[in-house]
Amino acid sequence: MEKQELIEIFRENFPFWDRMSEHDRETFVRSSQHVNFRKGASLSASIIDRIDVGTSVTVIEPPCGSNTAVLRSGGKILCIDSGYACYRQETLALLRKLIPDFDTLPKRLLLTHADVDHCGMMNEFDEVVLS
Repeated sequence: MEKQELIEIFRENFPFWDRMSEHDRETFVRSSQHVNFRKGASLSASIIDRIDVGTSVTVIEPPCGSNTAVLRSGGKILCIDSGYACYRQETLALLRKLIPDFDTLPKRLLLTHADVDHCGMMNEFDEVVLS
């Protein structure tokens, strides 16, 4: 999405836009372009896998910095944080690829805190706990 198009969208949808400093507006636009550019097939998340007897730990590190740790043990899944909602489809596709029975396993989510980059997929879990 082009910069001017984003600015018009922000101006129409955020009443505080014109009161923001030029620096803050520029940061907002660049961050939005960064996230938008990396959606869909452009998402290139790093995957770190550690497997121990009966337990595996996978860390998903998308380019935007919202890591999700996935612990699998005893037929259950515990995720620590769940990333941005705007990456919901990409993260779910990745989880389903990494854990073929992801949709059928009991899933818990532990949120380290309730920032937007940590709680974007809360409704995908059977239980959510806030630390």
